[in-house]
Amino acid sequence: MLYSVPYWYPNSTYNLVNTDFYGDSAETLNMRQHYTIIYNTFVMMTLANQISCRKLGWYDIRLHDHITNNHWFYLIVGGELGVQALIIEFPPFREIFGTTHLEWSMHYTCWVFGLGAIAVNLLAKKIF
Repeated sequence: MLYSVPYWYPNSTYNLVNTDFYGDSAETLNMRQHYTIIYNTFVMMTLANQISCRKLGWYDIRLHDHITNNHWFYLIVGGELGVQALIIEFPPFREIFGTTHLEWSMHYTCWVFGLGAIAVNLLAKKIF
């Protein structure tokens, strides 16, 4: 993602090496969006891994079994999603964490890669 994301979106042209991260130019905004996409994808993969790790057995591929039994799990995953949304979309948190606003297509990309962690887990259980 570090090297290919700038080519996925037509407005995301900048020089990965020479662009200043703290400037005010359009290239800086594109670079910050790029790094925000990488950060958001990492968090989405972590949340998907939490769901995948509920069932650790090699033959436990039904991740939804007994998912309603633990309300703390819902609270923590929902809280992490809420904090992540604040970090990316709420301006004071954006200043603190150095993130920027993402368009819906960028959020969709992060979610697809994040949910891909569940697919990789299920595939690994089937192969091995």
